[in-house]
Amino acid sequence: MQFNKILKGIAEVMFRSCKFTKPGSLEPESIRSKVFLSAPNGVFDISQKSEILSKIAKEEGCSEDDIIESLYSDLEDEEILSEIPEISEEELCRRFNLEQVETLLMRAVSLSVSGMRSYGLIVSKIRSLDLMYRIDSSGNEIRNIWIEGPASVIEESKKYSTKFAGIIRYLISFDEWEVDSKVELSRERKKERFRFHLDSSSRSYFPDITRESDAVIQYPGIRRADPIFIGSEVFIPDYILERDHTNTIICITRPNQKAYNDKWMKNLEEVGMKAVFVYIIKKGEKKLQNEICFPEKLDWDYLLNFVLTDPGSRKRLEKIQPEIVPLKVPNLDELKKKIDSLYPDSDDMIEALVKMHLDVEDTLTALGYKVSWSGLQMVVRKKK
Repeated sequence: MQFNKILKGIAEVMFRSCKFTKPGSLEPESIRSKVFLSAPNGVFDISQKSEILSKIAKEEGCSEDDIIESLYSDLEDEEILSEIPEISEEELCRRFNLEQVETLLMRAVSLSVSGMRSYGLIVSKIRSLDLMYRIDSSGNEIRNIWIEGPASVIEESKKYSTKFAGIIRYLISFDEWEVDSKVELSRERKKERFRFHLDSSSRSYFPDITRESDAVIQYPGIRRADPIFIGSEVFIPDYILERDHTNTIICITRPNQKAYNDKWMKNLEEVGMKAVFVYIIKKGEKKLQNEICFPEKLDWDYLLNFVLTDPGSRKRLEKIQPEIVPLKVPNLDELKKKIDSLYPDSDDMIEALVKMHLDVEDTLTALGYKVSWSGLQMVVRKKK
């Protein structure tokens, strides 16, 4: 039984490594709209079907087969296997090992990271993933980074679990590290907690992963910051900008960490340190008032110009709005069907509208939804 599970797991890893292409060459939603509007009451025989397909094919300048192939080409089940990866047996097993660990960590209560030469990069990664964490230190040394696991959060979510499990994929790219985790598993219909340990000596069992290069190194006078110890607490910023004998600490963060950041802003000011907190706002989140915010990605040129400008003459940096070019919706009913199919997943609904360059809040309201805000997160509900 266990051997069968391993085979299924390896097959799944192989499947995910394959490349698939969509059949047809036409935009499926547009074609479906034309086909269904041409037969609002359905078709009753093959000749009527052929007549409709022939008419649309002439309009599109394609064959009837192209229409049929494109009709549902946006569905996963319709995709065609186009390329099988060239991967050795050893590499396949390494990928399987990594996914086993990630799956296990989705049931973690907590995870402790220690034994690293520098903790700055891993803390930056934790912040970017919106994970809840704390830094344990002794004197002027960091003992470990403690991350709260999916099994211990009040409202366990699949997204948090996936992001949490993915931290191991980042960790194994370092030369030295240790992980200790408590995981909650079911055994004989009872939940039990187990200890899981992993360290860098096991790296050969996992695939080689190369971290993305630090894009900020091209800017003169800026470097990765060292930990800052104040009393019994420690803070790890992302960067430090050294200009004209003045140092400015830069921390790239997320809205849910604002209370923590405000506390550290006050602590740093009390010891005479200048700090700038930069918030990355994801889709469906509100901009924080009176804070430096960027949508999705930080603009270093803009930020550094802001930081280096005389505070007395600069305006508060506003959120840089992405260019929104509203598209004409060819069929509002078709759009409503698509958005309705995604309900009640607010994130998926928002993402679909963002991809179409539509104003999210206005469009959802027009489609019969009520938009509200829970803290910083947009929540979408159907109007009663």
